[in-house]
Amino acid sequence: MKPRKRNALFTFIFSFVPGAAEMYMGFFKNGLSILGVFIFTFIMPTMLYGADVLFTIPLAMYVFAFFHARAYANCSEEEFGCMEDINVWDEIVGRKNINIPADTSRKWVAIILILIGVGAIWSNVIEVIDTIFIPIMNDYEFAIYRTIIQKVPQLLFAIAAIIGGMRLIQGKKDEIEAKLIEEKREN
Repeated sequence: MKPRKRNALFTFIFSFVPGAAEMYMGFFKNGLSILGVFIFTFIMPTMLYGADVLFTIPLAMYVFAFFHARAYANCSEEEFGCMEDINVWDEIVGRKNINIPADTSRKWVAIILILIGVGAIWSNVIEVIDTIFIPIMNDYEFAIYRTIIQKVPQLLFAIAAIIGGMRLIQGKKDEIEAKLIEEKREN
């Protein structure tokens, strides 16, 4: 199906569902990639029990998707005719050849799978503990227990985020220092 402008009212209505307006106009790859990214960003915080701060990411993605659809719908016929049906990430970063080494991608996939596994184990262990101990707890003990259960994953995620950020900063610092040393050698 060749992309073409469609009914403005339906396009506006579909703009409220990430990727739907793009698919309605015939940009299926673009629309599906937007929908996929939105769903992934929405599901990830729910799998990381207690990582409520991550719910800002799907909100940002939702706003991006809405305005992306509106930009497609409101462009001129000439601009619309020049548009390609590409994935949203190709549109954002350009068609640069992003070369991610296999060991790096394998490492990140492993980290994500470990986090998902830890989250699943945590949920199951908590369910068993709930079944055994909640009937014998008083209200005060239950309040303390629930607070600890909800805050431990948030705390662990925050610690992991801080460590990851520090490593990124250190890596950038090392890169800058290496460039300075190389420039000194050249001079």
